[in-house]
Amino acid sequence: MRPYHFTTGIKHNFKKYYELILNSGGIICFDFEDSLGCAVDSDTDIVKNTFRKELLSELNMLLHDVSFSNLGFRINIPGSERFEYDMESLNNIQAIGCIFIPKVESSRMIRSATHHISTNVSEIIPIIESNTAFTNLEDILSFEDPRFKNVAYGHCDHNFSFGRFPFIHQDSEAYWNHFAYLDENCRRSGKGLINSPLLELDNTALFLHSLSQCRQYSSYKGQITLCMNQTKLCYTFNNDYDRNCSFDSVPSKMLSAKELVESFNKFRIPGKSFSVDDQRRIISPQEHKSALRLISEL
Repeated sequence: MRPYHFTTGIKHNFKKYYELILNSGGIICFDFEDSLGCAVDSDTDIVKNTFRKELLSELNMLLHDVSFSNLGFRINIPGSERFEYDMESLNNIQAIGCIFIPKVESSRMIRSATHHISTNVSEIIPIIESNTAFTNLEDILSFEDPRFKNVAYGHCDHNFSFGRFPFIHQDSEAYWNHFAYLDENCRRSGKGLINSPLLELDNTALFLHSLSQCRQYSSYKGQITLCMNQTKLCYTFNNDYDRNCSFDSVPSKMLSAKELVESFNKFRIPGKSFSVDDQRRIISPQEHKSALRLISEL
């Protein structure tokens, strides 16, 4: 199981950080899509363009210590102007480990995206994150390209497409029902499955339980991670971890819509679309929007 370690930018002493993740069997990934954002779309465009330009410039300065073949990127939705800017920048790089393609809902969408993605990319990973994608899963998985080996599950957007609040996360049986459906289809098509990230960064018990659940599915090939501890746990994970422990033993505090919105606003990071609260729990922009929608309907 490979950790796909998402980070927000170039860390202090990045060479050591890079080596730690590689030594844990992981690949460092950067996000050009959902993690960047402002209240106004035009401001979001500025933030995304600035981040992309500055990140690639910093990485190019580290070429003696860092190989792009060990890096991955989540790009913007294919067909958008932001996608075109992403491709214009990334296609100039000699070799890239992987590209995550978001909001994929058909094989045609992947085909369109791959026409713009250079052969310098070792792996393309469509993200399954909507009701429509689940409906069209067989069609998506039928797409043929030697670089297409795995799909990733994006549970926040999937929750949002249902219009539900609160979201279901890895502490919910319903989450694993969705994962089992993805696994069944991936097995039939010979594709691997990468699990969605756990947003509670300090909930080690729940993360271990999630890894244990995933190991029951034969298509499981990777885990998106959001902090160094999660990546290290993927590497050291013990197969004998108790798969029978109940969800009650790894409790997560559920916030009301009002509490979530208040916490999101209090801890939001400038230039980012998400918040990290004082419990080191990430509040996604999708769940924030769902909470706002629920409040407006009351």
